[in-house]
Amino acid sequence: MIYSLSGAVIFELLSYFLIHWTSPWLDADSASYLFTTKPMPPTLLYVCSAACLAVAVITICFYIVERFEKNRLTGWLIWTGQLSLSHYLGHIFIGLGLLEAVGYLNNGHLGFAVAYGCGYFVMAVIFSWAWRKRVKRGPMELLMRKWC
Repeated sequence: MIYSLSGAVIFELLSYFLIHWTSPWLDADSASYLFTTKPMPPTLLYVCSAACLAVAVITICFYIVERFEKNRLTGWLIWTGQLSLSHYLGHIFIGLGLLEAVGYLNNGHLGFAVAYGCGYFVMAVIFSWAWRKRVKRGPMELLMRKWC
């Protein structure tokens, strides 16, 4: 985990310094466009930094599951992960669709985005718990099994 976190820090610092060091040759917008670690546009430094952070988060998740194996919340989170395709499509069509309908998709504030994301996650865990009580696979996972 320490290696992946170190990698993320290194890529973020590399991005910062490349943006500042190339200023004499590139204008600020071009340097930022080429060397940013923001998700849009996804540059090589973003992909590398995000991959390092993803490995760190997965490692932390493994540690938590091993440490709290018998905890009820751990089971609910595992069920949520098993319905990941359903949740991914749901967050696009339901979560982002609702924001688009009310005009908040591109105009919301960071605080609202964090609160909305956390609320959606809680609803996803509740949905997973209720769904898995009755059915073994998620709705999209069932469709994929029938189609493939």
